[in-house]
Amino acid sequence: MSQSETAATPVSVPGHDEMDDPQLILYARDLKRAVDEERKKSRELAAANARLEVLDRLKSDFLTFISHELRTPLNALSAVDLIGPEVTAAEQAESLEIIRHGYARLQDFIEKGLEYFWWISQDQTPPSETADLAAVLRRAVQETSGLTEPGVAFRLVAPVEPCEIQGEAVYMVKVVKILLENAVKFSPQKKVIQAELLSTAGKVLLTVKDQGLGIDPSLTEEIFRPFTVADVKHHARGSGLNLALARGIVEAYGGKVRAESKGPGLGSSFTLEFPAASAANTGRSAAGT
Repeated sequence: MSQSETAATPVSVPGHDEMDDPQLILYARDLKRAVDEERKKSRELAAANARLEVLDRLKSDFLTFISHELRTPLNALSAVDLIGPEVTAAEQAESLEIIRHGYARLQDFIEKGLEYFWWISQDQTPPSETADLAAVLRRAVQETSGLTEPGVAFRLVAPVEPCEIQGEAVYMVKVVKILLENAVKFSPQKKVIQAELLSTAGKVLLTVKDQGLGIDPSLTEEIFRPFTVADVKHHARGSGLNLALARGIVEAYGGKVRAESKGPGLGSSFTLEFPAASAANTGRSAAGT
């Protein structure tokens, strides 16, 4: 027997010729239903995994918050033990000032901590509101008093026309102010700061640049984690939560934020990236079809 004669006979798959039209229609419908069901299960599994990641992140960040960041203000509050009839009025006044400072810092930690945990626990559902990021930027500049201090050279580059994104203006102002105040705070000597807004290819980009202390390039992602301090020497004030809060808000609105620096002493840049409101609406419409 030849090689061709010993070869296995191919298995035939029923095709259109072997199925009448009603059977074919039922088969296609059942196949589509099965595929849709598997896709739904896959989406639900992905959503559950994402939720677990958020919960794990919340747990880790909260434990860090409790075990480390609350220690300093609580220590300050312990100065109440120094107040008594045996101390002078000047010593009592000094102790009271330490307590007030500790209370203010504790309150700041708690308020920002709760706000941060709230934002990162939210589902990333695009809001119905839109915000003009150009108007947001101008308002944030007006509300950032540090930009008008002596020795600060600030430059604003923004288009005249609106740059609409999905989001709420009040929270976008908060994010932009965090970046501007960060630039002022970490530019102790050469306070040269620029905020530039661009709208291109369905995206809106806002970049805040400074020529200040800079960041170790290996920390440009880590600094968005809560309580991460890239420059310990200049962390006498603050909660270590501002950049983490900014990222939480930006990501809740479907945006991205990144930091770049060539190294310590070489300045930094922080960029917000959002899909333009028109592009975001088009994407959601296509997904719904």
